[in-house]
This record gives sequence, structure tokens and C-alpha cells, in this order.
Amino acid sequence: MVENEPATYREAVSSSEGPQWKEAVKSEIDFILQNHTLELVDLPPGCKPLGYRWIFKKKLKPDGTIDKYKASNEKMIKSTKDMLKSKFDMNDMGLADVILGVKITRTKSGLILSQTHYVDKIPEKFNANDSNIARTPIDPSQHLVKNRGEPVNQLEYSRIIGSLIYTREYELHYNRYPVVIEGHCDANWISGINDSRATSGYILTLGGSAISWKSSKQTSPSPANSIPMTPKSPFITRVMTPLASPMKKAISNLQGYLEFTKLNPQDEWLPITESRNGNAFYAAFHTLSSGIGVQALVLPLAFTVLGWVWGIMSLSICFVWQMYTLWLLIQLHESPFGTRYSRYLWLSMATFGEKLGKLMTLLPTIYLSSGTCITLIMIGGSTLKLLYNTIVDNTWDENNSSLSMIEWYLVFTCLAVVLAQLPNLNSIAGVSLIGSIASVSYCTIIWTVSVVEGRPSSISYEETKEISQVARVCDVLNALGIVAFAFRGHNLVLEIQGTMPSTQKKPSRVPMWKGVKYSYFIIAMCLFPLAIGGYSAYGNLMPTTGGMLTALYKYHGQSTSKAILGSTSTLVIINSLTSFQIYAMPVFDNLELRYITKTNGPCPWWVRAGSRVFFGALAFFVAVALPFLPSLAGLIGGIALPVTLAYPCFMWIVMKKPEKYSKMWWLNWILGCLGMTLSILLVFGAVWTIVTRGIEVHFFKPK
Repeated sequence: MVENEPATYREAVSSSEGPQWKEAVKSEIDFILQNHTLELVDLPPGCKPLGYRWIFKKKLKPDGTIDKYKASNEKMIKSTKDMLKSKFDMNDMGLADVILGVKITRTKSGLILSQTHYVDKIPEKFNANDSNIARTPIDPSQHLVKNRGEPVNQLEYSRIIGSLIYTREYELHYNRYPVVIEGHCDANWISGINDSRATSGYILTLGGSAISWKSSKQTSPSPANSIPMTPKSPFITRVMTPLASPMKKAISNLQGYLEFTKLNPQDEWLPITESRNGNAFYAAFHTLSSGIGVQALVLPLAFTVLGWVWGIMSLSICFVWQMYTLWLLIQLHESPFGTRYSRYLWLSMATFGEKLGKLMTLLPTIYLSSGTCITLIMIGGSTLKLLYNTIVDNTWDENNSSLSMIEWYLVFTCLAVVLAQLPNLNSIAGVSLIGSIASVSYCTIIWTVSVVEGRPSSISYEETKEISQVARVCDVLNALGIVAFAFRGHNLVLEIQGTMPSTQKKPSRVPMWKGVKYSYFIIAMCLFPLAIGGYSAYGNLMPTTGGMLTALYKYHGQSTSKAILGSTSTLVIINSLTSFQIYAMPVFDNLELRYITKTNGPCPWWVRAGSRVFFGALAFFVAVALPFLPSLAGLIGGIALPVTLAYPCFMWIVMKKPEKYSKMWWLNWILGCLGMTLSILLVFGAVWTIVTRGIEVHFFKPK
């Protein structure tokens, strides 16, 4: 050990050699950042930073004088060495300068491999010190034929020929970019005049330099009329014979380098991302199950305020707008550096910073997940009671039941919690399929029966009473909030996409967008007839709670068969149970994240089961304590609207950095600002309506 080497950073910078040590520290940090050894990011939620210590060393010349001052990060070095020592029997000999005759030079941009010192020894070895350099050692137009004459010293010949592959002036420079493997291949015309065989070759590069290459003669003769084909470069998907076999083997051996994404190790333990075998069908099932819900049953209530023209226009604009922002989120799921954002909150924090990202999205996403589950308990429990009364008591009197509403809430919650024991998001794909079928079925049955049964005699499409202009404006804003609340699945699209595998060749955005397109086509075929048909069938008689289902029982309960009514209620219950699973999954994921962050290991089954029972009990308690929450659909729609229509536009601008004043720049700025303005207006309108007209508030008394 060199004397007077400092043991701490404070000791180093305060010593007489402080400037040299500061420069050494700066040089080390610059080297790490320029080579992208690590990235500076916001601390993930629930994580604690690890400490580190600087190591200071003086590198001496042979005469004992100081060559340079070296500073390195002990934590990074030690963790890498410990990992290698756990796998191999090895000794720490410091940085390598030469390995197997290859000289290694380290620069700020990467590594340089050369064999200059080895090549200089080759002429001396074969007594050719006086030889001249030849750029082309053989005439390329000359065709070689097999030697039929006297044999030569095969060993000596092989040694000389083998040494000729080294070129003194050239080096391999491996840079940080590009981060993808490129492959180039070629095949010459038939050059062997005696055996009709062509020579082919390939080369694979990474970081701008070669990592694998080969040139060989075909093992079988080429047909007389064949012409060797030269595939386009860079190497993409199809490799022509005779390169197929070696190229496939090379690619197979390098699969570890071909991964497009960088995964957080904790993802393997969390329920959203622990299974990544999803596909476009799974995406469609999950999107349908979460996209069509009981919130759609109150859409006709918005039409009672907006009317035919503005109601249809508002629904259409909102549908197209949210399709566009869905596309934005799907594209943003994978960053150019390979990071996958499989949670909406994480993407928000990566875009706007940890504190601002949480402030902007935490409350809306919490409600969209846990709040929706609470609402589903209310709707599922009340529909269970309605189904029981229809089948057993042959009545629709809500007070005529052997169980109270709280007990029906409990029955539904127990069913939902039992189903919630499925481990991860991919495991509920079948559940989502059943829920999708149920939602499409009950939407179709409700609006069809409502239209076929005819309109009630007292139906009206006009204003029933005179109200002030301010109240009218607030009613319109509240109605727009109801429309916005119908499209509330954006906090799940990133989670669904996170269940898919993703490589550079097959990024997850392709099957995800395919599944979303198909599912939202079906969603449109349900929501538009439900809204238009419901308003046509009931007009201003639409109930403020329960929506279309309540209206069906109220106005057509006596004339509609018990089988249809019972089937409709059963389908609503099934969809409520399946929707509960997908909306609760982000909550389960967050609860387990807290556990694995502290233990650095996966959740045991009893912790996972217990956390889900806990959430079910908490949601049940809130449903019983605050049974008036569904009446706040307009307010909640306004609060959650930025998650759907505004934030994705701002995220695109920050993450993708479109050219200033380009079409995408203007489009996203306009839509983002418009979405934020609309959200503020919707919240104001909903609050004004609540204050001026009031809502029926009854704590711990669900009806």
C-alpha cells in the first residue's frame, strides 16, 4: 500500500493533494455517466438509497513517482466482484491490460481492443522482417483451385495463413451506442470451378464493432441455375441459405443481448408483472371487462341534460379523444432506453418527477382503482338483492328481503375476495373474458328490452322545471362529467400492457394496440346504443341512481319475463365480480410492493391472501359507511378526467420531445390544456350542483 493514501473523501479533499483527488473523483463520475454505467433517476416509491465509500489510490511509475490519482466507487466494484466470486473461483488482480494477447484500452466512449504488440512479433517469428506491406495480398480476380501437385508442410502453412488474419493498423472500438445487434451477410458467386460451391459469410456487430463473424464454403454444391442471394442489411428477419444455420446459431447464443427492455427485478414478484405471457386476446379481454361497466348504465342521465345532438356529440368526441390518449400511453409504455412503465403512477413520476407525479396522479388513480371497487360492491350487492327478490319473492320492493342491504354487500364482497386469490393479472384473463361476455350481454339486453317494451306514458324530453342560467351551466358540466366517467380505464392500460413480453423485434405496443382497437370497437357498439336507446326509452324519467337497470325494473318489471330480468341481473353481478378483480389488481400490486421492498423477496402465499382479504374488508367498510358515493359520479369524473384526456398528452411532449411547433407538439399541447381546463370546470359544476341542490347523505345506511 502506498503511504499517505486517504481513507475517506473528506480526508482526501482536505489534504495537500486535494485538487488532484477532486479531479480524480470528477474523472471517475464523468467516466461512469458517459459510459451509461448507471442512470440518475428518481428514487422509486418505497425504496431506500444504499450508501457508498470512495477508494483513493495512487498509481506509481516504475521509478516510484506518482503516475496518476485514482478514485473509485467501492459499492459498485464490490457488488460486481462478489457476484462473480459467487459463480466462479477467481482472484482479484485489478484492471486487466492484456487478455489472451488482446490489448485493452479504456476511453470515455468505450473500450478499444487491439493486437498491435502481437502483430509486430509475427514477421520476426516467420523470418519476414524485411517483407513489404500489401493492402491486397492476392489478386481478387484470380480463382483458386485445389492443389494437385506436391504437398507442402501443412502445419507450417496453417500457422502462416492463420497469422495473416491479423492487421496491425486496425482496432475494435466498442461504444455504448448503438445498443442493438446488427447482422450483415453476403455470398459470392460460385468461385470453386471444380466443385461448384460458393463461399458465404456473416458478421454481427454490437456497439459499432464485431462480436461474431464467419466465412466458409458451402457444404453442398449449388444448383447450376442458382444465383446466391444477398439479403438486405442490417440483418432483420429472414436469412438466405447458406447462412441460415450459422446465423440462427449465432443469434441463439446472443439472445441475452437481444432483449429490448430492462426489467426491475421486483417485477418478477408483483402481481401485475410476474407473468409476462399476455397477448392481444388477453388485452382485449381485460380492456372489455374494465371498459364496459355499470357506469355505462347512467349515460342516458347525461342525455337528459345535454339533449340528443350535444349528447351524441359529447359522447363521440370523448370516445375519439380517449382512443388517441390510449394510443399515446401504449407508445409511452416502453422508453427508448428499454425501461417499461407498467404502472400509470410510475410513468407519471418518470415524466413529471417523483413529487409532482404523485401529486398529479395519486388521488385520481387511487379512486379509479379502489373507488371503483367500492362502487362495484354497492352495485353488486344491491343487484344481488334485486335478483333474490325477483326469483324468490317475485317482487321488486327493495324493503322486502330476508337479508339487509349490508348483508348483501357482505355476500358480494366475500365472493369477490375469494375470486381475488388468483395470483396475477394474466391469471384472470379467463375471468375477464367471462366478464366481457357478461357486460356486452347485459348492455344489449337492457337497451333492447327498453326500446321494444315501449315508452312510459308520462315520458318527456323537455326541461321539467325552470332553473337559473348558472344552474343550467353546472348541470351541463355535471353531465359531461358523467360522460367522462364512462371512459375510466386509462389507469389500467399500462398495467395490462405490462403483462406482455416485449423485444425489439416484437414490442408489446403492437399486440396491445391491436387488442385495444378490437375491444373499443365492441365498447362503442355497447355504449352508444345504451345511451341513445336509454334516453329514447325513458327520457327525463331516467332514475338518478341505478340508471338503466333501475329504469328497466321500474317501468317494465311487470311486463318483462322473470327469466329476462333474472338473467340481466345475473350478468350485472358477474360483470361486477370480474371488474372488481382487474380494478383491484393495482391495489394488490401496491400493497405487495411495500412488503417486497422491505424484505427483498416475494410475498408468501399467506401475505398475498391476507392483503387481499384486508383490502376487501376495507372496501366493504367504506361501501357501508359512504353509500352515497355513486351519486358523486360527475364530481369523480371531473377529478379523474386528466388521467384520461390530459396527462397522456403532456407525457408525450416530455418523453418523446416532438419538434417544437410540429403537428404533434401543437396537438398534444392543445388537448392537454383543454383537458385540464375541462376538468376544472367539471369539478366546479359538480360541486355547485351538490351545494345548491344537495344529495341524500346517509352514513352507514345503505339502501
